[in-house]
Amino acid sequence: MDARTGIGVLVTMEAGNPRLRPMEFSQVNGEWWAAASQRVGQALAVCEAGQVELVFVEGDITSERVRGTLACSREIADRRHLWQLQNEHLLSHYPSSDDPDLVVIKVIPAETEHVIFDSTDKRRAA
Repeated sequence: MDARTGIGVLVTMEAGNPRLRPMEFSQVNGEWWAAASQRVGQALAVCEAGQVELVFVEGDITSERVRGTLACSREIADRRHLWQLQNEHLLSHYPSSDDPDLVVIKVIPAETEHVIFDSTDKRRAA
């Protein structure tokens, strides 16, 4: 299992306008998982998104763009698994993985594009 974790920007559309949300994601069996809060309505807006894009930037030379479908889970097993991967981050927002406010959002990739910028500032696909 790949346990990569990083800050990504989740891009959704709301009322015809793009909405960008920086979030901490962990890769779980090829999917990208993050935590959202039911209490502040964040999860409700995100869970209705359907098709999304997720963008990661590493330094100033590499980026990864993931296009896919968004799904939400309130399953305790999913919350506990994400809790293990992002414990330090989640502890500041939720008292435990059993907190009913915690929703796991999952980006299920359909297409991934890796882009590397070389020393001449030219973009090339990885």
